[in-house]
Amino acid sequence: PGEAILRVGEDSDTFFIIRSGRVCASNKSNGSEVGSLGKSQAFGLQTMIKDAPTNATYTAESPVFVYFLTRKDFHRMIGSWQDALDGISVSRLTMRKTRITRKTRITTVTKHDHLKLEDLEKFNVLGKGAFGKVKLVQSKGDKTVFALKALSKAYIV
Repeated sequence: PGEAILRVGEDSDTFFIIRSGRVCASNKSNGSEVGSLGKSQAFGLQTMIKDAPTNATYTAESPVFVYFLTRKDFHRMIGSWQDALDGISVSRLTMRKTRITRKTRITTVTKHDHLKLEDLEKFNVLGKGAFGKVKLVQSKGDKTVFALKALSKAYIV
């Protein structure tokens, strides 16, 4: 308690989500308290995405546990913030490892219902669940990127 997590004017490349505890947000330039944050609330997003100094000081009011995401990790997983807003779906790391272009966008499968599995180049697994896997794939023809869900036969009705 009482320890600053992020100070006004600091350059930070980290976004925080509070797992437990309380954090006080204050404007240290004039000393006014802006608010109090608790479980599942976040801070530092604007600082991370705009690469600008923070405009508040965030101080632990109690023992605090936080999840955090650095700008580097965000870019590796999602791409730039502007890419995410523009709907560009593939991270820069994936683009470096593959031939996927920067301007690839999410497309609905209805426009591509003629595709067969052999028409798709498979990349990494995006996620796994109880019923199957979701893989990142790209059409060999027009280079459209898809998230392809593969279900186990046992769960198809």
